[in-house]
Amino acid sequence: MNPWTCVRLVPAASLAPSDGVEASAVRSQSVPLEGARSLRLVERPAGDLLVVGRDVFLPTVYYKLDAELARDGVALQELLESSAEDRA
Repeated sequence: MNPWTCVRLVPAASLAPSDGVEASAVRSQSVPLEGARSLRLVERPAGDLLVVGRDVFLPTVYYKLDAELARDGVALQELLESSAEDRA
């Protein structure tokens, strides 16, 4: 990718619900990004997800989202929201 390409981040919370996809299916190792305490990279077979705090984002250049990655992103967002509710 060239340095002037704009990568957009689509919030997983703005996508349709996961329709029962098990949240455990998207549990993966996340990699902290250097210099950003609350920013993590989650590597999935269909692509990468970015997690900032408790918000999940799908990176895209042309707003074309892989269906599997979108399902993973939504399921992970739901998992993070439910774990936050459990702590409250």
